[in-house]
Amino acid sequence: PAMCQEARCGQRALPVIVICLILFCIEPGRADEILPIETILEHANSYAAHLVTFRGRIESFETDAPLPMKGCFRATRYLAVVTDESGSIQTLLCGKHIDESGVLRVGDHVVVRAVLEVKVDGLNLAVTATAARMERAIE
Repeated sequence: PAMCQEARCGQRALPVIVICLILFCIEPGRADEILPIETILEHANSYAAHLVTFRGRIESFETDAPLPMKGCFRATRYLAVVTDESGSIQTLLCGKHIDESGVLRVGDHVVVRAVLEVKVDGLNLAVTATAARMERAIE
């Protein structure tokens, strides 16, 4: 009898768990969905502290990035400005800026998976993406 009650409790909890998983999986802006930079910037507060994926062209690449990055020494910190047809976003990268094809350079088209950081300074909204992965886009 006690074992049967535990089993029934587990059966009742299962639909709740499944619903939560479904809602999590269909949440807008999943990390595997490539979003236009404009969408990320327009809804920055919704994406803050979440993993997002975007695609664009490296417009500039700065070594020794001045922006702080947790767990990354300044000498191994890079700041790339990644731009698509809808906007641009500053992207921090820790460590070597290479992928399977070699060093990433200005002009390369890349896909970036990053955690979005949003800071509000008065009326200004500063959005920075901290890259978990940056690699050349397959054209």
